Amino acid sequence: MDTNAFFRCTSLKTVSIPSTVTSISVQPFAGCYSLTSINVDAANPKYAGVGGVLFDKALTTLIQFPGGLAGAYTIPTGVTKIGNGSFRGSALTQVFVPAGVATMEWGAFIESSNLQEIVFLGNAPTLVTPAVPSTLKRVYYLSTASGWTATFNGIATSP
Repeated sequence: MDTNAFFRCTSLKTVSIPSTVTSISVQPFAGCYSLTSINVDAANPKYAGVGGVLFDKALTTLIQFPGGLAGAYTIPTGVTKIGNGSFRGSALTQVFVPAGVATMEWGAFIESSNLQEIVFLGNAPTLVTPAVPSTLKRVYYLSTASGWTATFNGIATSP
């Protein structure tokens, strides 16, 4: 599947990825604002779907969050990387990031204008900018975490 394979496919609601798909480039469903579920065949050797969200098989990289899901989302424990544009244009208002996330790739949350806050439950991740939308109000982190400064990608932070 090529980069931006279904870019801005506004009518796409669900996707089923069969076991035969073994290559998915970055941001495969970016801008698909009606997409609410990405399902992956359990026999797929490279990818997994958990709660309608696309991950690598090891569940360490979040690849794509469906743009049509709104509200709050907690990234599962065990995820260490938030992929390139993985939340691009999502309708989320709040995201909780587990302590194990060490890397946020380029554009992880860009165009997510509903996003009000990101709560990090661990140390500051390595960041490839821009990663968060300028409309984001604040980034929160645990006061016991390290690597945090007064801003994160230009957004004010608070313990």
